[in-house]
Amino acid sequence: MAPNDPFVLETAINNLDRAGDYLENGCPYYEEAQTVGEKVLVLTEKETVNVRGMSCPTQQFKESVPYFLKRVRAKVRAWCNKP
Repeated sequence: MAPNDPFVLETAINNLDRAGDYLENGCPYYEEAQTVGEKVLVLTEKETVNVRGMSCPTQQFKESVPYFLKRVRAKVRAWCNKP
């Protein structure tokens, strides 16, 4: 994955989440989606991020990624945490 491209990382969160939904044990995918989502949150602490030499605003990710991350975290809590 492109480590500093929030567009690619946001897509990865959704794809990993969806893959986890289709598998009998989706936990590894949910956990990876959670990790990627947290990385995007770190990237969006700045107002812009440099992607392929261009400065891109992060506002849209500040609004959308917490929603996706909340959904994935709920799945990790519900299905993946071992007692």
